[in-house]
Amino acid sequence: MAQEQNDNQLGNNTADLIISVPAGFERDLINRMPVTVQLRINAIDGAAGGLISAYSSKIINNFYTRDLLQTESKQKFTETRYLYNPGLNYKNYMIPGILVILVTVIGLLLTALNIAREKELGTIEQINVTPIKKHQFILGKLIPMLIIGLGEFMLGVLIARLVFHVPFVGNPLVELVFLILYLGVMLGIGLLISTQAQTQQQAMFIAFFVIMVFVFLSGLFSAVENMPHWGQILSNFISITYFIRVTRSILLKGAGFSDLYPELLILIGYAITVNAIAIVAYKKTTG
Repeated sequence: MAQEQNDNQLGNNTADLIISVPAGFERDLINRMPVTVQLRINAIDGAAGGLISAYSSKIINNFYTRDLLQTESKQKFTETRYLYNPGLNYKNYMIPGILVILVTVIGLLLTALNIAREKELGTIEQINVTPIKKHQFILGKLIPMLIIGLGEFMLGVLIARLVFHVPFVGNPLVELVFLILYLGVMLGIGLLISTQAQTQQQAMFIAFFVIMVFVFLSGLFSAVENMPHWGQILSNFISITYFIRVTRSILLKGAGFSDLYPELLILIGYAITVNAIAIVAYKKTTG
């Protein structure tokens, strides 16, 4: 039961290191018997996993040399195993995040330029006087971008598997559900930008600014825990942080809905809120 709880803690990111001390550890030390301590490290982030391993090994070695001077060095043996990313391959950590960035650019940038182009060409007024309803117009603009985003992500996963040999341990249907929700958020933000911008140039500049903020605060290049405190707070307010975490967990850990339900609820909330605001803003701008 304890082993299963440890697996759950590593799987849902509530712990990065589990130290297992066997029963009779102190007795065996006193009797000069060989003893073992198991360190189980979450090594999805290879850099963080390496640091955790180095620090924990140093602490254990100090315990032997400082507190157990009678123990001979030849009796000490440390065997390190890394979970989820055994080879500490940086590609396994980076490529899932890069896939998320590609989807973000497609979903946000193209949507932001879409309606802005209609305004710039003057065709938006012609569309507004047609019998087409506004929700139909919005869906007609967003659904093609959703399909493009899904296709791009699937192609990226295929390349990651065949070329870079990135593992895909989890259920593809779980990843698909999260991908659709995340694209819903990005399409909503793009629609909101498009309703406020009058030209494609304005929409492009705003979209690139938003994308850059997302990239630097998402935890793509470094773990969110390594950011300054203010950066960690801001990262909790952007959806890309959660989707990068979800994608890495599904691809490398095999996480399911039971492990990722907080992120699922957050992305659902973001998708509903952002699209509702975008639709209201669109009605006020063009209605």
